[in-house]
Amino acid sequence: MGGTLVYTALILSSLILSSEAVCKDSSTLTSDEKNILELHNKYRQKHNNTADLCYGVSGDDVTFTASSMSISEYTRHSTEKTFGENMGNTGSYTGWFSNSEASENVIDRWYKDKGTSEYKQVIWRNTTQVNCGYGTSRGKIAIGQQISASYIYWTFLFCQYYPPGNKNAGATYIGNDTANIGELLPVPCDKPTVKFGTVKPDSATLNTNQNYTVTCNEGYVLKGSLSGNLTCNYNGTLSNFRSVSCGEIPKNDTDKGAGGYAGRCANLSMFVAIFAVLGRLFV
Repeated sequence: MGGTLVYTALILSSLILSSEAVCKDSSTLTSDEKNILELHNKYRQKHNNTADLCYGVSGDDVTFTASSMSISEYTRHSTEKTFGENMGNTGSYTGWFSNSEASENVIDRWYKDKGTSEYKQVIWRNTTQVNCGYGTSRGKIAIGQQISASYIYWTFLFCQYYPPGNKNAGATYIGNDTANIGELLPVPCDKPTVKFGTVKPDSATLNTNQNYTVTCNEGYVLKGSLSGNLTCNYNGTLSNFRSVSCGEIPKNDTDKGAGGYAGRCANLSMFVAIFAVLGRLFV
C-alpha cells in the first residue's frame, strides 16, 4: 500500500513538473523579446488576477515553432498543436515596419478587438508563456481592376502561447472565459489642469467615483458645468472634463444691474431658492 502511494505521488509530481512554464532567462532576452513581453503584459495588468507572461522556450510540455516558420506559413494557423496562436500583419508602401513597430501595431489590434480569440489569448489567465516570430514579404495589390504601381511591404507577427488560451492552432481544451478573463481593474485619474482655474484636491491622482473640483480665478467664470465637479470614471477618464473651462467675464458684463453678469447670477440664485422651497412643499 505504501509503495503504491509513493508511486502515485511520483506520477503526480512528474505531471506537475511537465506542465510548469519553461521560461527564457530574463537576462538573455533580446530587445524584440522584451518588447513582446512588455506589450502583452501592459494589457494583462489591466485585468484582475492576471499574471505577467514570461518568454517561453520549447520543452517537454510544448514545442514552439513561431521563430522557425517560413514566410508562407505566416499566412495560416498551425494545426494539431497544443499551444494557442495569434497572427497578424501590418503593411506599408514606404518599407518594412521594424519588428518593434509591427509588434506594437499588431498586439494593440489584438487587444482592442474585444471578444475575438486573439483578444482572449492576450489576457488569458491560465497562459504563462509566449513565443513569437517575425516574417516579411512584399508584393503589389489590386486596387479595383488596376495593380498598384508601388510595392506594399508586410511585416508579419506570429505568436504562440502555452498553456493555450484559444483553439486557433488545434488545442482541444483551454478552459472557460469566466475562469480565465479577469475583470478590468479600475484606473486612477490624473489631476487635470484648467487654464485660469484652480483644481482641488491637490492629489496627483484620484480613484473611481472621487471628484476634482474646479474653481475659476477672479475675473473668470466657470463654463460647461454648474458645479465644477469632475468625477473619476472606472476607466481613468474624468466626466465633464472636455466641457469644463474658465472663461473671461466680458468687461461690460460685470455690473451689478439686472442685465449684468452679477445681476444674472443673483437672479439665478433666487430662482434656484424658489424651486427648492416649492420642491419641499410638494414632497
